[in-house]
Amino acid sequence: MSPSVIEAIGLEVFDPETGESVSRPVSFSISSGDLCVITGPNGVGKSTLMHGMASFLSIPSPVSRLKGSIRTKKEILGDKTVQVRLHPQLSAPMFALPLTLGDVLDWYRLPNDLTPELIGDLDLLRPWDSASGGEKQRVLLAGIFAAGKIKYDDETFEILLLDEPGNHLDSKNREELYKQVRKWLSENPNRAVVLVTHDPEAWNPSVLVTLETAAK
Repeated sequence: MSPSVIEAIGLEVFDPETGESVSRPVSFSISSGDLCVITGPNGVGKSTLMHGMASFLSIPSPVSRLKGSIRTKKEILGDKTVQVRLHPQLSAPMFALPLTLGDVLDWYRLPNDLTPELIGDLDLLRPWDSASGGEKQRVLLAGIFAAGKIKYDDETFEILLLDEPGNHLDSKNREELYKQVRKWLSENPNRAVVLVTHDPEAWNPSVLVTLETAAK
């Protein structure tokens, strides 16, 4: 078993107006190559926990709706920089854009010789505003995984945070998503994935975090 790179201690989502806890505290650790799944009932704070992790790992500081602590193991990381990529939950309509799906994919500034997975026979000339939720989700995820093929040096540890990435995808594209997550992890030993889902069994995680509603 690899030594932990990130340790979360007593993470607890709370209501900033009342100070009351929303979820019971959880502690967990993440090592290189881990696929960590966060699950739990609606409203328990799964997305808040993930966004809090992203904020802390990018700029270590207190998070407004999250108690507890997150620390990176400097004795394991050494001089490595932690690179965080966050894919938030895609909700309809998300945002309106006078662009095509291909234009959005171009935001990732991919080299011309990289062909993103997950887009299959998708019409990249389709206007973003007329595309389905599944088509938008596939484009955004394809950009993330294709960008991940642009290798960082050995002095970078990459952590990918995915909030309900399977939303809006049919069974075929969910299977492709599972494959792409595993492939992304295997391409570089200095990587880990944390994702939120209501279907943890489908992901076969190496780390499972279950948020429970705080007792009243």
